[in-house]
Amino acid sequence: MGKNIKNKKIIVVLLLLSIMCLSIGFALFSSTLNINSEATVTPDASGFNVSFSTSSSELINGQIEPTSNDNELTLNSSSASISEDGKTISNLNVYFTEPGQNVDYNFYLLNVGQYDAYLRSAQMHNANGYSSPIVCIPEEGTTDDLVQKACKAMSVEITGIAVTNIKFSPNFIFSYQNNNAILKNSFIPVTVKVSYNSNGVRADGPFTVKFGNISIGFSSVSS
Repeated sequence: MGKNIKNKKIIVVLLLLSIMCLSIGFALFSSTLNINSEATVTPDASGFNVSFSTSSSELINGQIEPTSNDNELTLNSSSASISEDGKTISNLNVYFTEPGQNVDYNFYLLNVGQYDAYLRSAQMHNANGYSSPIVCIPEEGTTDDLVQKACKAMSVEITGIAVTNIKFSPNFIFSYQNNNAILKNSFIPVTVKVSYNSNGVRADGPFTVKFGNISIGFSSVSS
């Protein structure tokens, strides 16, 4: 090709990271138990609370700044936001220019409830309006074939929650089952890494990558 593609800009957008998992924990925890047909015990689901936070010691919502060993990536990527209720992280918008780049978002997952929280599942859903969890869309003038090849090198990786890292890529959707627990009144540091892997194909122009929502499921019981 006669075009100079080395310095073409690439924009990667991570649409939303959301923790929809608490409905799983509540469903298991708030069951009604009948004892001798004379008494009913209904545990309070509010005692099960796992939330995102910018602090390791208390629930604080707010901004999560992107980090990278490339200052340009840090400056051009957006700050993520933790919702007021601590259940959703959004606005992870990342700017890449070439393969081999990545941006991290570091925060905490706090268990401020009365029960240990066990990891049950992690899944990236299809991107909004598409039938795939990771979708790459070329902008005008960019070759679609090159974009789809470059798309195979895009990934989102979550570290800290499981014994092994949870990595989402176009060819793999992760579902995790184990007895990993966040003990009550404790926290774990978590990192979300968005990457354009070094073995990726270079496109000949800008394109957008849309990632689907990620849901992480916890339960109040170990099995």
